[in-house]
Amino acid sequence: MELLLISLDEEYVNLVEGTLASSISSKVNISIISDIKYLAEYSKHESATGILIVDEMCIDYIEKIRANKRLIITEKNDSREGIVYKYGGAQALLRALPMEYIRRRDGGGLQETKIIKIASATGGSGKTTTALGVARAFFEMGRKALYLNAENIQDFGYLLCNKDNLKDEVVRVMTKPAAVSADYVLSAVVNEGFDYLPPVRGLLSSWQISVNTILDIAKEIAGRKLYDYIILELPRDTVAREAFKIHDNEIMLLTVLQDAYSFEKTVKLISVMGYEENNCVIVCNMFKNTEEITFEREISGCSVCDLINYDRTKSDVKRYITTATAVG
Repeated sequence: MELLLISLDEEYVNLVEGTLASSISSKVNISIISDIKYLAEYSKHESATGILIVDEMCIDYIEKIRANKRLIITEKNDSREGIVYKYGGAQALLRALPMEYIRRRDGGGLQETKIIKIASATGGSGKTTTALGVARAFFEMGRKALYLNAENIQDFGYLLCNKDNLKDEVVRVMTKPAAVSADYVLSAVVNEGFDYLPPVRGLLSSWQISVNTILDIAKEIAGRKLYDYIILELPRDTVAREAFKIHDNEIMLLTVLQDAYSFEKTVKLISVMGYEENNCVIVCNMFKNTEEITFEREISGCSVCDLINYDRTKSDVKRYITTATAVG
């Protein structure tokens, strides 16, 4: 199988080249053309490839290239078939490729996607900061991660570079069967090293979108095995027991504060759900050694993977590398 990538944007090529090399099947021969002189000469002759990925700025050079499938890289986030959003990075490319082009493990199966559910028994425990910090940490570790938020009020945009809301036309189809809505969700993700779905304008409930809706979409995307991890932030006020259940290839990450109320509520949640060390870990945010409550390295049998002493001089990546390692 052959894959040819044509782009004169060296920054873009450098961004995606490593991920493609590590994610594409060893049976695929990858060629990249990023030099204008070589491209001009190459375009004079008839050639053929399995998949041709070409920057829209280079369309004039591909007339003599035959391909079984063509993907056009554009600067517009267009959900049409055969269009790859340039600023979606390597993940946008991987989503557009046929599954047989994606690297398989030695056992023959595609790499499984792990769903990391992030929840808290109390509010204000740094759940969103932890979720985004873990997503960024995975990116720094060379992992492919997608962040999804199931909060009824989606206010996490202030923590990201892109503060745009999810387009209404995408939100409207999220209540359709997951196999359908997942396609629209994937076409709308934004890349910030890791992928994430922009916040929904207004309340999720006003769009008839429930926690279970987001759960179903997450499971559908996980089944497509495009990511190493899906970080799913659960709402504080969720009443769906299913949201707190841990299934195969899932893990619960609980955020907690260093006070008696947060501690006791977390103990209760662990007890009610029957979490164990193998499927649940805890991170304590805004930890201070001077507090009256002293955390041991476990709560009700679940390990406290990190004690985060909030430091504005450190990035989220530096703060949550240990946490990401624990859940990964």
